[in-house]
Amino acid sequence: MDFNASARIDHDADEIVQLMIQRMDQLAPHLPHVDAIETLERETLPQGRIRVVRRWRGNRQAAPRVIRPFVCDDSVQWLRTGIWNPDDRSVEWKFQSTRSAHCECSGVTSYRPHADVRRAATELAIQGSLRVHPELLPKIPKFLARRLSSEIETFVIRMITPSISTIAAGLDAYFGQWSGEGKEGVDASQGGAHA
Repeated sequence: MDFNASARIDHDADEIVQLMIQRMDQLAPHLPHVDAIETLERETLPQGRIRVVRRWRGNRQAAPRVIRPFVCDDSVQWLRTGIWNPDDRSVEWKFQSTRSAHCECSGVTSYRPHADVRRAATELAIQGSLRVHPELLPKIPKFLARRLSSEIETFVIRMITPSISTIAAGLDAYFGQWSGEGKEGVDASQGGAHA
């Protein structure tokens, strides 16, 4: 399943990129489907690129009711490896489950200055691809996994890549706590997931 989305955030693109590279962990309290983000590795690569590995822990209560009994804490944790290119304001990323190979997810997120010249603004865009193997999820019988695969994919997308409007709101809340702006200024529009 391929997915994409975009959002506008009323903050400087370079400032957002630096936050995402250096202090993404601090965004977790502002993302409703994410309980914690922990930086495990950071490495400077040639050409100014930066490799960052983080462990994300999702909130299993966000799972659809029909699959919630089968979701354990381990199945809502994943590692995200990102190769940041600060000059290009983008990151190539790949998610992998910490428990099994039940999903493959990768993509690119970019942070571009928005055309709005009245104030600093950023166009955040994400493009990715997800492949779920629900039969490998713990506790889910194989016959049920096949029947629930689309719900599981939707849930996994929501857990692994919180909706772009949630990220935009989280960034706005993070910056707002320092500037006193609150949640004003976020103009997010979410793209859809498509096969």
